[in-house]
Amino acid sequence: MRPIMILAAAGLGVLLVASSTSKAHALGYTFTDINVPGSQPGSTGFFNNLAINNLGQVVGTYIDSEGNAAGFLYAGGKYVTIDAPGATATFLSGVNDSGQILGTAYYSNGVDVFLDTRGKFTNIADANAFDPFNGLNNRGQAVGVGGGNYAVLNAHGVITPIDTSGASGSAVPDGLNNRDQFTGEVLDSTGIHGFIDTKGVFTNFDGPNATFTAGYAINDRGQVVGVYADSTGNGYGYLYTKGHFITIQDPNASPAMGGTALYAINDLDQIVGLYSDAQGNSHAFFATPSLDFFASTASARLADPVPEPSTWAMMLMGLGGLGLVGAMSRRREARES
Repeated sequence: MRPIMILAAAGLGVLLVASSTSKAHALGYTFTDINVPGSQPGSTGFFNNLAINNLGQVVGTYIDSEGNAAGFLYAGGKYVTIDAPGATATFLSGVNDSGQILGTAYYSNGVDVFLDTRGKFTNIADANAFDPFNGLNNRGQAVGVGGGNYAVLNAHGVITPIDTSGASGSAVPDGLNNRDQFTGEVLDSTGIHGFIDTKGVFTNFDGPNATFTAGYAINDRGQVVGVYADSTGNGYGYLYTKGHFITIQDPNASPAMGGTALYAINDLDQIVGLYSDAQGNSHAFFATPSLDFFASTASARLADPVPEPSTWAMMLMGLGGLGLVGAMSRRREARES
């Protein structure tokens, strides 16, 4: 799992800051808190494995009222709990457009990585030998790190090393897309940088005045989201597009208590992440792009909690409203706890 990288973000007024060289983009985001009904306060998405697909389906992990870790699927205001059969704890870290879900299951006798294909669970790796995988794409591929601290690709249980010889240092992949691009962090003699690996060609990038940059997810337009810290120690979530940075901050985030971190982006510019409020509580959020700048200053809250559905059919009832998001954007584009 990714380490908690929610860092302090400067300025209560920093809601959406575009670099002066940034190209045209959605002017703002509408933020919706994601809170699994019955979860312990602040636990939804706390394990930093939030993921989103192009249907607007979000997966992650929460702690239930009994203190157990469970996975959840969120779509259109509806929630479904997902637990691997027989597991004592379930963590979800990826979802693709086919509805396959990537996760890690803890059992009394070991830990396994699995793919959930509409309720059919298939083990694809022994998580004792590999760090939990992230970034499930539409081909059922995910990325992770082997016990020897080397990058690996997991394709339906077939695990192969990723050639990182072109990187400037030690590269750790966190996300991949359907175009054979990877993103993550590279540690070299000058610090920690984000990177994009396009078929073996590595391109490093850094946030503005950053001392640390991490790339957590990449969509099919090559857009990367993650977190960076500047020279003052303040942290920011960002959207990176071909050399251009846009800093994104949930309006309810408290910079002094942690700020905002972005963990996944789909091809519609929809983003999921975490922020920390003035009391230090963690919240998962779903950010939808808007052409209205002032949308970035308003956090749309869920109304009354929706009772948790027990079947996929119940979840699918909530997907009817997702057609709206497709028209909202023309542009698509901290490790083990």
